[in-house]
Amino acid sequence: MRLVFAALSSLLLAPAAQAFNDAADFPYEATVGSDNVIVRSGPGGRYYPTGRLSSGDRVIVHRHDPGGWFMVSPPQGSFSWIPAEGVQVAGTTGTITASSVAVRVGSRFDETDQDVVSRQLSRDETVQVIGRGQDKTGKPLLKIAPPRLEYRWVSGGVLAPVSRQKPNQPITKSRTATGNRQVSRSTIPVPGNAGKTSGSKITYESTPINKPAYQALEDLDKTFGKIAGGPPAGWSFKKLETDYRQLMESTRIPGFGH
Repeated sequence: MRLVFAALSSLLLAPAAQAFNDAADFPYEATVGSDNVIVRSGPGGRYYPTGRLSSGDRVIVHRHDPGGWFMVSPPQGSFSWIPAEGVQVAGTTGTITASSVAVRVGSRFDETDQDVVSRQLSRDETVQVIGRGQDKTGKPLLKIAPPRLEYRWVSGGVLAPVSRQKPNQPITKSRTATGNRQVSRSTIPVPGNAGKTSGSKITYESTPINKPAYQALEDLDKTFGKIAGGPPAGWSFKKLETDYRQLMESTRIPGFGH
């Protein structure tokens, strides 16, 4: 089944990557163009909000995803959660002692939102501890600064690139970035609300909106989510893959079609 997810994921992301290769190298720095911009835990409106950006704020963009969602480094003030068990804490440094520890994306709006797993930490990795809390069952958690290779998502329509030159800091290339996953629904982020975002072209020129195509993409995304949320024995993506390809060949959605 992992091969099925990998193939479908490549199908979804390849058109976007092709559309933006000539516009900018990843990662790049971008400026937020409006106030009260919601940052989310995944590429879609169904993922819970984690923070808010204001006009003039800057973010590092690592990837453009279908539906106009841009994958960015966690903005200032972001945090994550890990179970306290399996972590040795000394001051503000936590050292992983378990073989694997799940990192969950935190929300500044509601600290009980902890469903999205961003990545796994391995034994001897270290984290910065900034607080403590508990999960919905009462088990103790450590509040940590987001570790590397963890991301958030913002609607690309509010971002404008600062420069095409790569920032002078070690940031994972777009091709190796994996993104967060929502364990309650799917093993990979499924873009939602695709029809509610306008284009994601780097130039941000006015682009006519093809509403039927947006609706078709949103419907396909919903179908994918329903299939992935069911028992693995019932997964069948052949028809869905064909429908995505047909839409990809005919669409005018920025960042999705040719």
